[in-house]
Amino acid sequence: MDTEKSVSAAVGITLAFTALALLFAASAKAGDFPTGTTLTLETGRVRNGIAPPGVWYQPGFDYKANLESQSARAAITWKGKDWYRWQAGFDWNHQYSGNLRFVSDENYNPSLSPPCNVPCETPRTAHYTGTTHNFNLSVLPTYQVGRLSAFGRVGIAVFRSTMTVKTGNCVSGYDCSIIFPATYRMNKTGFSPYLGAGVEYRGWVAEVIAAPGISATLDSIQRGTVAYYVGYAWKI
Repeated sequence: MDTEKSVSAAVGITLAFTALALLFAASAKAGDFPTGTTLTLETGRVRNGIAPPGVWYQPGFDYKANLESQSARAAITWKGKDWYRWQAGFDWNHQYSGNLRFVSDENYNPSLSPPCNVPCETPRTAHYTGTTHNFNLSVLPTYQVGRLSAFGRVGIAVFRSTMTVKTGNCVSGYDCSIIFPATYRMNKTGFSPYLGAGVEYRGWVAEVIAAPGISATLDSIQRGTVAYYVGYAWKI
């Protein structure tokens, strides 16, 4: 399964789980919910989704990417009404990277092999690295049986992406003395839905979180994240 489908599947699963948690929560009693405020620390892996083809990522040319990286998060959770909790958190995603070749938009033609109009430009090379971080606020519909809690997550994240792209090989029609080879350093700030589902038992937490709106500074390289976390929640 490709990454774009993985992101879509994770969003669908988390929405379904959240709906199920809401259904259980609506039929539960006040005593069925966790109480108190907790500090949760988690670590895991995040997978960055690759965006649809664009000026940078062009199927048919060489493309190698390491879209998975380590991730960590810290969050404070407190009780809302009987059926839900609030959570504010910060997610730190380590560096992802990739190497690719591409031509200009005007020269690119995916129906040909190689995928460029004749005469084909000399493909440019690019190496990129990037990181994403976000602050998030979520509501967690929660159902608890004994010490086991099942919860969904619906929230919003404010993210910050940084990316460095190094390109080489001049392309005709461009001012090569100014642009290529070159290093681009870019930043982007934006908002994303923040969806998830998980379980908690005796303080131990396991969950999956999807943020389909998080993207790199260059949307045509990276878009959407799915993260898998395990951690522990302390009462404070």
